Amino acid sequence: MIVPIALAQSKELTYSIHIDSLPTLTFDTSVVVVTNPTVAGYHLDTLMSKLSATALHVVSVPDGEGYKTLETVEQILNECFEYKLDRKSLLIAFGGGVIGDMTGFTASLYQRGIDFIQIPTTLLSQVDASVGGKTGVNNRYGKNLIGAFYQPKAVYIDPTFLETLPPREFCSRDC
Repeated sequence: MIVPIALAQSKELTYSIHIDSLPTLTFDTSVVVVTNPTVAGYHLDTLMSKLSATALHVVSVPDGEGYKTLETVEQILNECFEYKLDRKSLLIAFGGGVIGDMTGFTASLYQRGIDFIQIPTTLLSQVDASVGGKTGVNNRYGKNLIGAFYQPKAVYIDPTFLETLPPREFCSRDC
């Protein structure tokens, strides 16, 4: 299933949400996958087998809300500079909401904005965090107080990524 998203501000700002098995994705540019050790341990091999790019790199950042900071974004940016990404390069957010928020924010900053796509791996990130272009980080004053609305070029939701989640991830309150 493909859900087209057309944003009211501009006809140029459109993207699709693909809900199905992850297809093979081919990019004629450099790509950096941003993930964390937990997601990488379960799913990175699957993702990498579906990606083709001029150059393909992986940046792994620590797992959890406590690392959703400017310092972690700076780490991602530094790796993008080390890999010599340019304005045509692409970031892929491969993880839950924290990864999606930081990757989108990083994409909005790198050379004043490069493309990114979301491949969410948690239920909440599949139905909320990956949609709508909400990106950002936390600081000592609160959650998501530093950020930008920056739309992905596409969202790929593969329900099989949910199979490795613990049961509590499917509960809204009490399990």
